[in-house]
Amino acid sequence: MNQLYFMFSIFLLLFFYSNFFFICSSIPDHTKNISSNINAETNSTFLDEKIPICLNNLLNKQKDEDFNIPRTLYNTSLLASRKHSRYSCRLLKYSVKRAVACLDILNKEQELFKNHFSNNPKELHFVFMGDSRIRQQFFNFLRLIPDYDQKTQPDPMPFYIHEDMDFTSAMLRLRVSFKWRPLINKNVTDTIRQWTKSPLLNQPDWILLSMEVHHMLKSNGADYNRYLHELIELSSVLGEFAKHSQVIWLNQYPTIDPAHWDVFSEKIHRYNEGIRSYLNMYSNVRIWDSSNIFVEEYVRSCAVFSERETSGEFSLQYISCRDYIHTGYSALSEATQLLFNEICNPSSQSS
Repeated sequence: MNQLYFMFSIFLLLFFYSNFFFICSSIPDHTKNISSNINAETNSTFLDEKIPICLNNLLNKQKDEDFNIPRTLYNTSLLASRKHSRYSCRLLKYSVKRAVACLDILNKEQELFKNHFSNNPKELHFVFMGDSRIRQQFFNFLRLIPDYDQKTQPDPMPFYIHEDMDFTSAMLRLRVSFKWRPLINKNVTDTIRQWTKSPLLNQPDWILLSMEVHHMLKSNGADYNRYLHELIELSSVLGEFAKHSQVIWLNQYPTIDPAHWDVFSEKIHRYNEGIRSYLNMYSNVRIWDSSNIFVEEYVRSCAVFSERETSGEFSLQYISCRDYIHTGYSALSEATQLLFNEICNPSSQSS
């Protein structure tokens, strides 16, 4: 009897144990999944840190065929190489703090160009020259510059003004200028030629320019061949100026195409290709076209999730699909990050 009771007890224990094991094995192991995710993220971060920072040729995608800037740059800071399956370099995410550190390094480099007539070092000078599309780049560049002791002309700087603007900071030893030059004319070429002939102390360090869409308007002639003819002299002056300063020509972005406008994406592309044929003769003048992919995605999203005005006057919004000509902030902010990586990464490596 006792032996039978003992055998029955063993049977019950085995029964409950087997069922408990089955139930436990059926429950998802969330702890294991979390641990795996943490390990994966840690390994990914570790691998990212081992990938070198991208240096040079980030703006001209046709100039450097080795690197491919993916459309997923919104979600990753890694640039893929066409020659290798793995990522070849990584972009830095520039915050205000990191941008200031970059400016400090660039200013130290500028100490080589001290004024012989005073003890003040040369200030760092960025110039944005062109139409309202360049003005967008100017304002987005300033978003990463702190206003410690800023002085502006005019004060405050309006977003829609058709005139020159200046931002200066004595603390940062920095000047950022916008020159309203929507058309290629004698004013543009004379301004740049004057800089070329002036002492290095008075020359801008970086100039980013583009003037294109205003030439497409019927009110300005809309003459493609005349535009290219006017570009000949300007490109020659830019080539000379680029011997001592950094010159970047922004290939203009596609638009949200309305049927009734003089300016549309196919025409912009034609002008861009004509510009490239002339500027490519000067190897030290760079063409910035790598951020077009951000604008293409922005335009596509506007077609899918339209926020455009259906009636009423055209309004400049700069941040939404209501504006047919100007790119939204989401795409511009990515382009600005690419520009800061181009400007600052070589200096951050040398430090």
